Amino acid sequence: MYCAHCGRPLAGRIIKERAESSYYCPNKERAWAKDGGSETPWRRGMGCGFIRSMNIKQADELVWNTVKSLHQNSSILKEEAKHRLLKEGGVVLVGDADIKAISTKIKRYQKDHQRLSDSLGVLEANRLINGLNDVAFASAASRIKDEIGKVETELASLRLELEGAARSRKWVDWLKAFGDEVSGLDSLNDQKRKEYLGGLIKRIDVKYEAEQRQHVMLMTLHLPIVNDGIKYTGKGQKLREYEVVNGDDRVTVVAKKKDGRG
Repeated sequence: MYCAHCGRPLAGRIIKERAESSYYCPNKERAWAKDGGSETPWRRGMGCGFIRSMNIKQADELVWNTVKSLHQNSSILKEEAKHRLLKEGGVVLVGDADIKAISTKIKRYQKDHQRLSDSLGVLEANRLINGLNDVAFASAASRIKDEIGKVETELASLRLELEGAARSRKWVDWLKAFGDEVSGLDSLNDQKRKEYLGGLIKRIDVKYEAEQRQHVMLMTLHLPIVNDGIKYTGKGQKLREYEVVNGDDRVTVVAKKKDGRG
């Protein structure tokens, strides 16, 4: 965390008389000590707007709960989790456009198969009716059967690909898996929590508003996940197609001062 007034990192210490863990800005305190003190004793807030320390426990809980809420509601992180979970499960994600393209190819090869089968039937009829010699028949029939074999191979491959696409669409409810992932964050130890927060938070700037008796924390994130979302781009049969829309990368959290004054 950083002081929004002077930009210096906040330090933590124990206020013994109140047994309260607090963050405070040490900038002016250090400068006063470095200069050897002065006739006027140093006091908290000299030259800096951060005149009241901030409760560590309260700040930590606010930051933790805010980040968890952003994570749970982020379309960007949901999309990332979907692709990661599908990849871990060995499932290739296939879109509606891909399925339509595969289906179109299957129909085309089915027509080719029917045309070649009809040609083979006509050839056999010519052999019986018109007395086509065996050598000519065998040569022509061989070519047609080779073509039929190639078409059947392509059809089998496309059907397997389409079957795989269907399995992809029947994948386990990844949104539930994503939810389980988020709910499991509370079980992380302190070190893992620190790593998790560090992966999402770039910095936190804190200032104290004396009139409101509150600390305001401006959290800057690595990803634009604040109020991000999805925009549906498909029409007709493609209604399910969408794109992820970025949100903001900053969010403000307020910590009210609790010092026994009501």
